[in-house]
Amino acid sequence: MRILKELYTISLEEYRHCSNRAKSIENKKDKAKLNTLAYFNGLFLLIYSLVILINITYIILSFFYGLYILLTLLSFIPLLGMLILIRKIVYPKFKGKFLE
Repeated sequence: MRILKELYTISLEEYRHCSNRAKSIENKKDKAKLNTLAYFNGLFLLIYSLVILINITYIILSFFYGLYILLTLLSFIPLLGMLILIRKIVYPKFKGKFLE
């Protein structure tokens, strides 16, 4: 649970940092790069929040409707893993090459 919360807070901090920094820069090229990173983090937060809410909903519904709902949760666990992989491994490499 700590990993899920940490990932959310890091993305939120990076979103705020990129958007605030983009407001203070006059160069259009650098401003566009920072806005792109801010939008990437914002989109990630939206998708990540939706997947977490769907998972929590399925866990709660499984108490009432049984094993069938819990089995549908198995389809969202790989999606959550893919989102974590993108944020932890792919995004830092993308950010490093993008800001060069």
